[in-house]
Amino acid sequence: MTSLAFPLPGSGRFMSAVLAALLWVTTAQADDALRREVAQPLQAAQDVLKARRPDEALALLAPLRARTDLTDAERALLDRTTAAAAMQARQFALAVPAFESLLQRTDLSEAERRAFVQSLVNASINLKDYTRAARWALAGWQAGGPEAARFRQVRWQSLAMVAQHAELVAEARQAQSEAGSPPLNEAELRALGASQLKLRDEAGYYQTLLQLLRQSPTLEGSRDYWADLLPRVTQQPGFNSRLELDVYRLYEATGNLEDAAEFSSFASLAIKAGLPAEASRVLALGAERRVLVDAPAQTQLAQARKRAAEDEQALPGLREAARQGNDWAQLGDLLGSAQRWPQAVEAYEKALGLGALRRPEEVRLHYGRSLIGAGRKAQAREVLSAVGGDGLLVAQLWLLYAQQTP
Repeated sequence: MTSLAFPLPGSGRFMSAVLAALLWVTTAQADDALRREVAQPLQAAQDVLKARRPDEALALLAPLRARTDLTDAERALLDRTTAAAAMQARQFALAVPAFESLLQRTDLSEAERRAFVQSLVNASINLKDYTRAARWALAGWQAGGPEAARFRQVRWQSLAMVAQHAELVAEARQAQSEAGSPPLNEAELRALGASQLKLRDEAGYYQTLLQLLRQSPTLEGSRDYWADLLPRVTQQPGFNSRLELDVYRLYEATGNLEDAAEFSSFASLAIKAGLPAEASRVLALGAERRVLVDAPAQTQLAQARKRAAEDEQALPGLREAARQGNDWAQLGDLLGSAQRWPQAVEAYEKALGLGALRRPEEVRLHYGRSLIGAGRKAQAREVLSAVGGDGLLVAQLWLLYAQQTP
C-alpha cells in the first residue's frame, strides 16, 4: 500500500513576483550621508544586477560585506542589494544572512517584510535548512496576510523534514479546532498524515485519510488514499466482522482489488455469506486478470458457478414465498450479489417496509449500496446518511464513494 509523501515548493514557485522591485533601492534614494567609497561600489553592483549579471554584482559587493564600519543606512542598502543579487544568482547561503539582517529592521513596510520572509523561507528550503525554513514560515503564518495559508503549509512540511512530528500534529489539530481557520488543504493533510504514521497514531491517520477522501472530487484522483484506508477499516474500534464483505466490495468499487489474496478472501466471504453469484463474479474477474489461475481457484470458480445457477433457479420461488421483512432482505442480498440493482432495491424497500428485521442497519446499508448501483445517488445518500449502529462506519465510506463517482 502507498504511504503519504509531499512535495516542497520549488524556488521559482515560491519567490514573490515583486521581490526585485522591493529590493531595488538606488543610492540616490539612500541617506545623503552615504559615503562615496560605499556608494560607488553599491551603485556599480546595482547597475550590473539590472543587466542580470548577479555573480558580477556579488563580486563587487564582497569588499563591502567584509567591512565592519558601515553606517545603518549603508548596511541596509548593502543587505538589500546583496539579497537581490544572491537570489538571482541562486547563492542562497549569501541571501539568508542578508534577509535576516533586513528583517531585524523596524522601518520595513508590511509588504517588504512579507516578501523578505517569503524569500528567506524559499532560500532556506533550497539550502535544505528546514529548521530555519520552519521558523520563518511560522513568522509569516502568524503575521497573517494573503500568504498566511501558504506559510502554514510550508511550516508543516518543513517540520516533517526535520522529524518534528509531534509539533506538526499539535499545530494541525489546533488549526482544525480554531473557528475561522482555513481548512487544511491536501498538501497539509498529507504532511499531517505522514507525521501521524511516524508517531504510530493509527486512529489519527485514519481520520486524516477520511479528510483526504472528502476533499477528493474524483475516484481516480483518490485511489491511493482508498488503498491506504481500506485495510485499516477492519481495525477500527467497534467494527463488526460481518461487514468485512462490504469492505471488499469497496476494494473492488475503488479499483483496489489487485492481488490473489484479496480476490480469494473476497470470494470466500461471499460464499460464507451464501452469495455464490458474487463469488463467481469475483473469481471470474481474478481469472480474467490472470491473478487467480491455479487449479484450486478454478475448482472454486466451478463450484461457485454451480451454486449460483441453483440460486438463480430458486429466486422465483423465494420471491413467491417471501412474507416477512427478513425474507425480503435475504432476497435483496441475493439480487444485489448478482448486481441486479433495481430488483435488489425493490426487495430491500419491501423488507424495510415490513420491519421486524434482525439487522435493520445492515439492510439499510445494503439498500443504500443498491441505490448507488441503480444510479439513484441522491436517494442513496439520504439512506446511507441515516445508517447507524454497526453499519455506520461502512456506510460513511459508501457515501464518500458516491460523492466521487458520476
